Amino acid sequence: MKTKSWMCLLPTLIVLLLLCGLCAQAQKTKTLAVAPKTGTYAGQTFYSNSHALLIGIHSYANLPKENWLDFADKDATDLRDVLVRSYGFLPENVTVLLNEQATKQAIEDALSALADEEKVKPDDRVMVFFSGHGQTVTLNDGTPRGFLIPYDAKVDLKRLNNPAPYLKTCLPMDSIWNYLEAVPARHRLLIADACFGGLLAKSKGINAERPNRAVVASLLTRPALQVLTAGDSGQEVIEDPKLGHSAFTFKLLEELRAQAATADQVFLTSQLAGALKTSVGNQTNGKQSPQFGNHDNTEGDFVFVSTAPQPVPVLNIPAHPSVPSVGIAEAKLKKNAKDGAEMVFIPAGEFTMGSSQADLDALVNQHSRGGFKSEGPQHKVMLDGYYIYRTPVTVAQYLKFCEETGHRKPDAPKFNPNWSKRDHPIVNVSYNDALDYCAWAGVKLPTEAQWEKAARGTDGRKFPWGDVFDRSKLWSSERDEADAGGTKPVGSFPSGASPFGVLDMAGNVYQWCRDWYDPHFYADPLAAAQNPENQSVGEMKHRVVRGGSWGDQDPVYFRSAYRLDIPATGRDISGGFRCVSEL
Repeated sequence: MKTKSWMCLLPTLIVLLLLCGLCAQAQKTKTLAVAPKTGTYAGQTFYSNSHALLIGIHSYANLPKENWLDFADKDATDLRDVLVRSYGFLPENVTVLLNEQATKQAIEDALSALADEEKVKPDDRVMVFFSGHGQTVTLNDGTPRGFLIPYDAKVDLKRLNNPAPYLKTCLPMDSIWNYLEAVPARHRLLIADACFGGLLAKSKGINAERPNRAVVASLLTRPALQVLTAGDSGQEVIEDPKLGHSAFTFKLLEELRAQAATADQVFLTSQLAGALKTSVGNQTNGKQSPQFGNHDNTEGDFVFVSTAPQPVPVLNIPAHPSVPSVGIAEAKLKKNAKDGAEMVFIPAGEFTMGSSQADLDALVNQHSRGGFKSEGPQHKVMLDGYYIYRTPVTVAQYLKFCEETGHRKPDAPKFNPNWSKRDHPIVNVSYNDALDYCAWAGVKLPTEAQWEKAARGTDGRKFPWGDVFDRSKLWSSERDEADAGGTKPVGSFPSGASPFGVLDMAGNVYQWCRDWYDPHFYADPLAAAQNPENQSVGEMKHRVVRGGSWGDQDPVYFRSAYRLDIPATGRDISGGFRCVSEL
């Protein structure tokens, strides 16, 4: 786990509000009433609409790279997915500001937009979320004052006795209340996952006991301006690579997803705070104690109501300036000491695996092949964090393994005579060959789920780079080049990188996965379990391979969801592998 001692304030603020987009101010806000359809509250309308402003700042224009955060932008995007999918937030009413989008001016403009009475009504609810740096600075009179640090702030995080740069380029914490007090919505909630965020909260007793109908009705009629923080005023927040979030945000998302398992679940923010008080404390061994309170003497309580799962449109996420091809999060790399392979970190979390029924029907009709049906039903999968090789294992790496262990060298193909092209991917290796290499290198083959998440990310894209096929982003025999009949050096197509920055996940070579192949496995409840792996021997004793190869032409074979089965003993001039390191 990694402590960000300078990440002081509001990094996990949930603003359930905002318009369809900052640039769409001329458009009318769409509405969706929050009204349970079943249960105790069936037919009762809680809110006329829901709005959210979600801010996640991972990288900073003027801070040293070692001061950047690990998961702030992912905090915001994953929260957006949960709110839209399960809690009645229309995507048009959720504004997300990530990294370079989250300048001081942009944040102030977004907060100001929440006070627009043409878009936010008295019977609405508003949630604000900020994940990023915060800091506490001592004023000249000795008073501590907290600041939120936008993307373009010009401050020295180590100088805590000079408030001038913070006053000029940051957002004072207490100024957030000025904005939220002006919001016309009856219920407003601020969630802060940050060091010393407890400065925002005037602690209030929290009780996880479920309220009855009369209590909920009373709380709904009273104004609420509430805050929930990751810890108290003197605590730092903890980021954990195994969780892929800070401890607080991980537990927040976990609780929201658990409540959403059944539609029309009604629960209060005070109940949520009570659950997090315990779960975050346990997760951090008592290092964080979430705080909760009502601001400005308000007495209402922000209410959550789960819905049946709703579609979540893909979010257009800007790339980080330092790694343009990576997308949502800059690639976090380390090297395997045994073979020198560069590994990319894939954070813990949920992703969509397989193909939708509509896509499967279209594939089967177009290609007259039933094999595509093994990609369904589409389902959600939760994985722990892991590292995956950024490229397939190369000839040089594999020959080093053979030299050190005496393992049989594979036959060299005609397009790589005597294995002279050592930066190309190794081919002609069986499943067992790949296992032996992994044992030598201290790693494993990826499961199907690990491979697919690394290839397509968490937004359900069809190809590593997006939903539209682009042959310029991969290596295949359809390309109009003289040497199309063979492999290319690994990493030759950086524009085809996955959202995590993983290369060659489409084209060049097929790649072995750890699972036995079963065309019906996705229909098994085990496929949707956490960290799934099909350990049952298939009827044909075949293993799964993924990714398409230089020998393929049709775009269907380069989709991240495409599954192919090969005998475990098979060796092929178009097949190689990559490895994973599990935490």
